[in-house]
Amino acid sequence: MTAPKFAATIASNSASNQPWSARTTSTKPARPTSLFDQGHSLAATTRILEPEDTLAAARAEIADLRGRLEAGDGPASGGPVV
Repeated sequence: MTAPKFAATIASNSASNQPWSARTTSTKPARPTSLFDQGHSLAATTRILEPEDTLAAARAEIADLRGRLEAGDGPASGGPVV
């Protein structure tokens, strides 16, 4: 039988008899955790993180396209990319 997802918060570490902390055993990214710590709800955290993720993806794509243009993989005409 598997333990519930959040059982780590109530289980104990048998080696040191200390309670487990979901925060220390979790692989959650730091940004959502930071937003929750600031008192934001799950809905607010989602509204904050989605545009940040979209912006990060757009910046990565721009960097990739700039690299391709600098390497000569861009349009043959040298004109603007539409």
